[in-house]
Formats: sequence, C-alpha cells, structure tokens
Amino acid sequence: ICKESMREDFGDVLKKFSDEEQDIVRRLNGLEDCECETLRELGKEYKVTYETVRRKAKKVYKKMSHNRKIKSYREVM
Repeated sequence: ICKESMREDFGDVLKKFSDEEQDIVRRLNGLEDCECETLRELGKEYKVTYETVRRKAKKVYKKMSHNRKIKSYREVM
C-alpha cells in the first residue's frame, strides 16, 4: 500500500471529524510520520485512558467504513 495515497484518501475522509479524532486516527495508523503510536501513548498525551482513545478511534472507523476508498484499504490490510 502506498502510504502517500493512503494519507491523501484518509485525509479527505477525516475532514468530517473533530481535530482530536483526526489526530488519533492519523497517529494510530502512522499517517503523520510513518510511525504508528499506541493507544497508551496517545492516552497519556490526551490525559485519558487508552480505552477512551480506543472508543474514539472505533467511532471514527465505524463512520469511515462506508467510504469506498477506505473499504479498499481495509480489504488489503
């Protein structure tokens, strides 16, 4: 999978979400700097539990799952 293409496609879809939700999904998937961060790392930064970060990411993924571009990445991942 081409990270640049993935970054662009995710970026277009993520515009519909809050800045925090966008940041969480980008960093969990390594779309910022190609380094995937863990739920715990993001939880510490946002001063919430990793479970809270997981729930936020899950909410975004669920809403994104209907997007054709994103579905194609899920099939190859």
